[in-house]
Amino acid sequence: MNKLVMEIFFKKKEDQNLQKINSNFFSEISLPTSEKLIKLLLVFCVFASIDFLDILTRSLNLINLQTPFHSNLGIVFLIPLSFIFLSWARIFIFNKNHVLIFMIPLIYGIQENIGYILFSNNYGQYYIEMFFWFGLIYYLVERILLNNKETLLPNLYFLYKCFIGMAVALNLFLLFCKFFLSEFNPFIDYTYITSTNKIAYYGLASIFLLLYYPFEFFNKNWKNNLLITFLIVNISFVGSLGNQLTLILILLIYLKRWQYSLLLTFILVFMTLAFVNGYSEFFQNLTYGIGVIDPKHPDEIINLNNQLTSTYIRNVTNALVIMDFLNNPFFGSGNYNIKENLRYAGHFSHTIFLILLASYGVLTFVFTSVVLYLSSGIENNFKKNGFFSLCVLFIMIGMFNPKLMFFFSILFILYKYFNVANREQNLRKR
Repeated sequence: MNKLVMEIFFKKKEDQNLQKINSNFFSEISLPTSEKLIKLLLVFCVFASIDFLDILTRSLNLINLQTPFHSNLGIVFLIPLSFIFLSWARIFIFNKNHVLIFMIPLIYGIQENIGYILFSNNYGQYYIEMFFWFGLIYYLVERILLNNKETLLPNLYFLYKCFIGMAVALNLFLLFCKFFLSEFNPFIDYTYITSTNKIAYYGLASIFLLLYYPFEFFNKNWKNNLLITFLIVNISFVGSLGNQLTLILILLIYLKRWQYSLLLTFILVFMTLAFVNGYSEFFQNLTYGIGVIDPKHPDEIINLNNQLTSTYIRNVTNALVIMDFLNNPFFGSGNYNIKENLRYAGHFSHTIFLILLASYGVLTFVFTSVVLYLSSGIENNFKKNGFFSLCVLFIMIGMFNPKLMFFFSILFILYKYFNVANREQNLRKR
């Protein structure tokens, strides 16, 4: 009886949310844009969101292209296409999420300029640009999806397939380079390919979508599981501690009880093997930053293996950023100060949340967090649809990657409208 009542409640709530989206977001006038242009825009939005062109051009030594922006090459191609779309449509439609997202870079810009004028601080525009392009991708994709009610479902499905397809293609490219191409190959930058962990994060995002929103990507369930298995194996081959920790947390949220035991057993075996050679050294390199252990001289860390070197540097730079934040908690000290003055062994902090907190202060950080929270469409979804997993993915990637990952603009939109799409599908099946 209780189960039936809950189903009726959720059905009624979903109907109300669908009506809300229809009344608030859909235009009375459909945008007169061709289907081919819409598909092309969606493709390049995904290109820009996952740095597809940037990764390929930096991987191939035959091509040396530099973007004029702090983002990626996909933005260069997306800008003229977006102008064509907007001029053809002859209409601009903003909702509250669009306005709020574009306010993030505006506030960052105001704070940076105030610091530059009043306190003679250097002007840092890195995250100002990053969030502007994030907002542009989010705006374009949502406006395309909400072109009219009839095209929402097929365009959402196309966006979903395009995102997962490109992420899988990059993961295949990484495996191919690692196992079939020599590091002395003159045609590729082998060091860049094998050191980048962004490709594995795209795989993690695809796993999230395939686990929580399969959306009938494959007709057969075993094919879906095979793709998930491939992505998990590839992430393990990358060798990044951040990727593996994020993967473990996502799987723990999803797996069943008997699978917890299997995964925890694997973790214990891994930790045992890792601790065999110098437990004290391993522990120190993983835990520095809590104010207990004095940092090593930068020259000393070259004796560590590559993974522990990276972990130790991240911990030290995070500790430096936290101390800077405590000195100026409300308005921050500016992004340039974080990137140039708070370096250790030539590196600055890779944790985006700490960088934004120290650069722009707690007030702006709270505003940024609320805007990203709203843009993910939490008001249109329930916990059972994987919002907690999306938060874990976003927070963990923010801990291990030095810049905002554009693909979250696509993930937020997919998450936001999947509940509506699944509801529509169920109605059609009835």
